Amino acid sequence: MLADLQVVTRKKLWYNKYRYKISSQRHGQTEQEIFEDMQEFCHDSFESDTYKLNDTFRRTTKEYQKRMLNLQKKLNSFSPRSLFHNRTVPWSSYTATGSIYLVNHDDVVTLHMMYKPYITTSQKVITFDELE
Repeated sequence: MLADLQVVTRKKLWYNKYRYKISSQRHGQTEQEIFEDMQEFCHDSFESDTYKLNDTFRRTTKEYQKRMLNLQKKLNSFSPRSLFHNRTVPWSSYTATGSIYLVNHDDVVTLHMMYKPYITTSQKVITFDELE
């Protein structure tokens, strides 16, 4: 089932804890909406100490997007020459990669069953110490 699981060698596990990394690269705000669904799925399905989400998941939530647009409006009203002036496209119109770090192989399988069309890479760490 996970024939596309790439093995990478590293000195340590990701964050010294996570053997698996599932990533999804999405382009544009509409495609990135899946990140919020994936985040909720992880919160509801996995033990909190067995996975970690990168910051992309936080930054692509609707709540965060609203806060950033409000901040942008506030900055524009204070400083017309600010970096945000005349910028109407939110940051999420760009490419973003969401990564989920996991301890358990079963959780990797579960994510693949649920989100296979959205997963762009799946990696497993083998540490240099384990190769010896």
